[in-house]
Amino acid sequence: MKNALAQILLGMLTVAWPAHVAGVAVELSLKPNDQEGHLVADVVASGLMDFASPALSNFSVTLSYDPATVSPVGATFGNYLDLGILGSVQFSPFLPVNEAWDALWPDWRQMRETPGLVHLIEVSSESPEDLVAAQPGMFKLASVLFEVLAPGPSKIGIYYWSSDLVAAGNPPVVICPPDLRVASFSDIPAPDFAGGSVSDESDPNPQVTHAGDQTLSGLPIQIVRTYRAGNANGLSAICNQTITIQPDPGDLNSDGLSNRADLDLLMTKIRQHSSDSRYDSNGDGKVDIADARYFVVHLMGR
Repeated sequence: MKNALAQILLGMLTVAWPAHVAGVAVELSLKPNDQEGHLVADVVASGLMDFASPALSNFSVTLSYDPATVSPVGATFGNYLDLGILGSVQFSPFLPVNEAWDALWPDWRQMRETPGLVHLIEVSSESPEDLVAAQPGMFKLASVLFEVLAPGPSKIGIYYWSSDLVAAGNPPVVICPPDLRVASFSDIPAPDFAGGSVSDESDPNPQVTHAGDQTLSGLPIQIVRTYRAGNANGLSAICNQTITIQPDPGDLNSDGLSNRADLDLLMTKIRQHSSDSRYDSNGDGKVDIADARYFVVHLMGR
């Protein structure tokens, strides 16, 4: 059996591989067990910072194996998501059936009983602050005990891996540049955060990025510009700046010009007996032919 175990370990060590998600790496560490004819696959997470935000809050990992050469007979979870304060919820093929979980996730029963795969899930209920204080940069998530059935390589590996991170502390405080009014699209400033401010209680250099612009429907045209500030703990906050394109009184169609196209629009509104004050060029409270005359004399071509 020792020779069979040696062959199994040699075969597995050549095929186990790390997986990465959201900055966290997970890999298998394979070693003989004190119980003869058995070996242990440790699932190890790495890539985090020692006792620093963010921390791992939950994971789902699936190990694959060759049922002809090894058989999983037990699993245990590490002590880094269940700190004994609020605890965690754990699922493995070797724990009692959780009917509530089966009802919530019908596929779980089938996953639990699939030959060649071992599914492990842990969801922590601990606070982000406690998780950050407890987790080093590398730690064991779980261990699976395998019984060796026959000699030969067994492709134990990581079939699936996912996780979520949580950050402790508060997000940055970000104040956007003041709202603006401009005459045309060409006057819209670059998204360089000029006039804005950001501060953070734990990060002296929080980073601000332009998250995007959204043009609202209606007139006058308004653009909502969003900035996002992030800190070293992985927390972020956003702010919005509103940029209003308010053209000169003669630019009725907001194209940056005051020309015949605007006069045509004004004449259409006059024929429609519009009461929209934007077309009351002379400010007398009415939209009529007098506004067209005023437009031609005082506004057109400015």
